[in-house]
Amino acid sequence: KTRENYEFLGWSTSSMAISATYTESSSISYSSQLTTDTTLYAVWKYTGPVTITFDGNGGTVSDGSTSVTQIIDNGVSTPLNENTFVRDGFTFMGWATSKNSTYVYYNDKDSVNATNHLTIYAVWKENPSVVLNVNGGSGSNKTYMKVPYNSSITFPTQEELGWTNGTKKLLGFASSSSSSTALYKSGNSITITADTTYYAVWVEPVSLNISVSLP
Repeated sequence: KTRENYEFLGWSTSSMAISATYTESSSISYSSQLTTDTTLYAVWKYTGPVTITFDGNGGTVSDGSTSVTQIIDNGVSTPLNENTFVRDGFTFMGWATSKNSTYVYYNDKDSVNATNHLTIYAVWKENPSVVLNVNGGSGSNKTYMKVPYNSSITFPTQEELGWTNGTKKLLGFASSSSSSTALYKSGNSITITADTTYYAVWVEPVSLNISVSLP
């Protein structure tokens, strides 16, 4: 009993079995175990090379392909090839074992120990956008379109934005248009994970008058 790239495990009464009911050396009692005509099916365990199929799941590689493969040794822990898929407007998060899953089962270049062929699916996170609202001042809102997920932006200065608001100065930015205190100041950096709008906080500059009386 031989089969290329397979190991014979024994016999089963089901053609779908993955474990053997009887090994090659087993004895069967016809009176207690078999009472009718019975067909026994060979049970095989795959031992050959394993093909890992990477499904871009909406992404493509440089030549436009939507899937690529990697061959690894059976039962040997092996790092996955680095991801080469890209998807416009999305950030690659890792690999899942089903097409519609958002749960990352394997991170990029994780090691796998597989004994059967495996297909894994790219998990994507849509890139968020950030709007800096001039909030009563003069000038155009500043929009950062499709910032890579979990990356950062740095809040610009009033001069860099080209904003004005009479005699008022830009104090910073808040998450509410009515806020009088700044959550972030120019030069602060934040990590972006969702679509967000921040509003300019304007203040009148404080004048300090000092009078000196001479004797």
